[in-house]
Amino acid sequence: RLAAGLRELAPEPPGADALVAIAFRRSERLPAAALAIWKCGAAYVPIDPDYPPDRIRQVIGGARPRLVLRDAGSLDASLEDEGSGARFASIEDVERAAAGVQTAAPARRAEGRDLAYVIFTSGSTGVPKGAMVEHTGMLNHLLAKIEDFALDRSSVLVQNASHCFDISVWQCFAAMLAGGRTLVYTDALVLEPARFLERVRADRVTVLEVVPSYLGALLDAEAGAPGPFDDLRLLVVTGETVKPALVERWFARFPSIPMVNAYGLINTPDETTCTG
Repeated sequence: RLAAGLRELAPEPPGADALVAIAFRRSERLPAAALAIWKCGAAYVPIDPDYPPDRIRQVIGGARPRLVLRDAGSLDASLEDEGSGARFASIEDVERAAAGVQTAAPARRAEGRDLAYVIFTSGSTGVPKGAMVEHTGMLNHLLAKIEDFALDRSSVLVQNASHCFDISVWQCFAAMLAGGRTLVYTDALVLEPARFLERVRADRVTVLEVVPSYLGALLDAEAGAPGPFDDLRLLVVTGETVKPALVERWFARFPSIPMVNAYGLINTPDETTCTG
């Protein structure tokens, strides 16, 4: 239904290598919107609505998406009046546009060389640049994750990374591709490590990925209320250098749960190395 709404709302029907920006906060709507964009044959560009307006302008100006999907009130209204050529619409607009539309199969099926997503660099060394990833590279990475981490219908993964970071892609879709489940954790939940741990246990998460600095916060919170992880069978750390002392803290507390250290550049389909 979202794909049908996108085809109704876009200035031109989204197709191969057309870009649609996703500019709302992390929720179950994020993977749904990405799947709808792919169903149209287009690619998505993630935008964090909490970024400074100048950063958002740079991304929209660089990507020139046909459509910018937003939460109601999440973007500065001035951004919609600056002649970018994009149409701005809320996800509710898309749902209304889909009302009564036949949800037929997409007019064009995406090919391996078509773009899947474009994620912009931080711009710390200059103007932010868009890293373009094709479906072949994305699927190759997702299938590698399924194989390396033995994901299946019993797998439960947490999607806790910003959609503006490439690790969000495998967090969103690898489990679903294997028939498992993806749980989207909000920013508010991630900001409370003790409550985050409670949810991980209650949701019976099997694979968890965090950055090392957040792992330190989780271990600090765990020290106050220790308990077993009955279902967690793999921890993945990524995004930062992991220090030996942190690894030792983890295995001192959870000696039977393996840790994988993953690393990759933004201009590749997510991680390029995984070390157990």
